[in-house]
Amino acid sequence: KLSKGGLSVYAALSALPGYLVSCGLLDGISGVLLGSAGVFSGTLLCAASSQVINQMMEKERDANMARTKNRPLPTGRITMPQAGVFAGATCSLGTAILFNVGGLMPAAVALSTAALYTMVYTPMKVKSPYNTHVGSIAGSLPVLIGFSVAGVPLFGDLAPWTLFLLQTLWQFPHFYALAWLFRVDYSRAGYRMFPLTDETGHETAAMCRPYMMALAALPVAASALGVTSWMFAFSGVSLRLEFDLVGPDIIAGRSAPPSALAGLRMITVVPNLVYYRYGFARFSKSPSGASARRYFLHSVWYLGAMMGLFVLHAQRPHSKGEEKDSDERGSWFSHEIDFADWRTEFRAKIEKKWCIHDWLKLDPTVARELCPPRPASL
Repeated sequence: KLSKGGLSVYAALSALPGYLVSCGLLDGISGVLLGSAGVFSGTLLCAASSQVINQMMEKERDANMARTKNRPLPTGRITMPQAGVFAGATCSLGTAILFNVGGLMPAAVALSTAALYTMVYTPMKVKSPYNTHVGSIAGSLPVLIGFSVAGVPLFGDLAPWTLFLLQTLWQFPHFYALAWLFRVDYSRAGYRMFPLTDETGHETAAMCRPYMMALAALPVAASALGVTSWMFAFSGVSLRLEFDLVGPDIIAGRSAPPSALAGLRMITVVPNLVYYRYGFARFSKSPSGASARRYFLHSVWYLGAMMGLFVLHAQRPHSKGEEKDSDERGSWFSHEIDFADWRTEFRAKIEKKWCIHDWLKLDPTVARELCPPRPASL
């Protein structure tokens, strides 16, 4: 509880997609697993440190909120000096791991994230409702850690910022739903967020809608810019469109139109996208504690699904044959790097079965144009 384990794990997991998209086979699968372990553990420790400092700064306010009054610091189970030592130790160890894994850049990103979260976002929570905007940036920076460990230039490639934007946009509806659900608690503690003054919930739903639209458009933009294949756009957007046609009938217990049944296979494979849309629709139509909670919880699965789809369909940021000096990458990457993309074999095995065009039984010509066979070199 002191390190807000759920949030810390979430930050660590968000760093993995960038690494998995960008890395090659480093001494086989064991190298990929070793690198992933370094990215995850280093980010986890740095995130835990930030959460501890956050709780140290908010100890008195936590004591005034029903959902946080039993945390270790307000109850006295852990003293402030003990928490400070733990925060310093986890930050130092996490930064050291990231530096050893990928060099200066991932360590710098982790420290910048911690500074923004604790020195800007946390104090801003009681001063301005725009704290969510700052918090969304701090919460998305860990995405860049994985890319930087794999050697992707953060200011020379669109892939890191596509995933960064996905997570930034996602955080607004995610945390607005949470803030509205616990608006009484947050107001009592003196926090300032836009949903706290919304008694009905309709204003909160209206604020979430633009971010939902942007999230729907992002896969199309990523595909058009060449960051991902067009399968990312199709699987990331058409699930919402298909649900609009079929979902209400299924939820109401009615039979779906025969022409729409083919899309159900697609829906059942990635249900989190459907549930997210379903959660928002229910919350928007009838805001309540139950619908807000459902919306909040399903957003977690939505983010996981979109990151998984990104890993599956992203074009690799590195060019073939590119090799980064081992000294710059850190001691864990001192071996010769094989830049064969580990996802190639995986996609070759599953994409034939997962191809959405086949599921929807589209015209074969159209399917071939939208989902062409991949060259052997990819």
